[in-house]
Amino acid sequence: MAFKTKNPVEFGMWININRNGRLGNRLYSRAHVFAAAVELNETVIDWGLKDVAKHFPAIANPSLPTYPGMIAPEESSGRLASLLCSEKLIEKLRVLRPRKTGVIGPIWSQNWQKGIDNSERMRLDTPEFARFCQQRKVVILNGFKLRCPAWVVKHQEVIRQYFRPSESICRKWQTLISDRRSDFDIVVGIHMRSTDFKHAQGGRYYLSPQEYVEIIKNRIDWGNANPFFMIFSDEPYTSNEDFSKLTLAFKDLPHMFYHGTEIDDMTGLMHCDRIVCAATSTYARWAAFAGKADWIGVSRDLLKDTTRLEFQSYPYPWEH
Repeated sequence: MAFKTKNPVEFGMWININRNGRLGNRLYSRAHVFAAAVELNETVIDWGLKDVAKHFPAIANPSLPTYPGMIAPEESSGRLASLLCSEKLIEKLRVLRPRKTGVIGPIWSQNWQKGIDNSERMRLDTPEFARFCQQRKVVILNGFKLRCPAWVVKHQEVIRQYFRPSESICRKWQTLISDRRSDFDIVVGIHMRSTDFKHAQGGRYYLSPQEYVEIIKNRIDWGNANPFFMIFSDEPYTSNEDFSKLTLAFKDLPHMFYHGTEIDDMTGLMHCDRIVCAATSTYARWAAFAGKADWIGVSRDLLKDTTRLEFQSYPYPWEH
């Protein structure tokens, strides 16, 4: 897809001010805004991507992340364009962002407060949103879960292309995984989300290393495949005692443990053939989507039954 440069005042634009969540949540949210922008032929200035833009080479100007086209700051003209390309103004809007769901002037706002989900009302694939954009040269988007699932499916390849990590990181993981495939049939990424999941929702989606091994050994039918396991975790296991417990849990399985940067581990997961992860982890689910990897989502509830778990096709961000 060609990324063209255009003047925001002449053609109109969306300003996305949401910066809620970490990398996985950020990408889940952008998949929908990106797809809607492609579908409705709009260009987005996304200030919520600025601090993670360095991970994605397709973002040509990390100081002013835009998609699917590019807007060069020096091409902006007039007072309005100057203001809208000013991070100071965007930061003020972010601080003052309306908590109310709905339309407030040029702002299309979806409330993301805990316990409230108004994403259905503020979807991006409705005639109401299309009319809202047609009536304005500038639209300010505020919301964590602005959704258009069918358009994400339609434009998934362009989304993957835009949010592809650097080739230097991808090439490393391609080589590492290729080396493993010389001795094993498949490479399985295990993402053990630990730090925040131990306490979030009462630990419902946290599993210990021993519990992951229990699921791998007793709940998944590997058939005739000979798998190698790449273990990723946000827990560094820097304590020798903790690392010994980890290696003891996986001692009967061929494995390697990795704990790198946020983007490095995500890229590693992307290149695995299959992924086993916490069911609600947008981080690991994005890796499955980006790498087209079959996956299994787990939770503590799964430890209570004995049914066999089957790999599913890669998930789409908020496909429901």
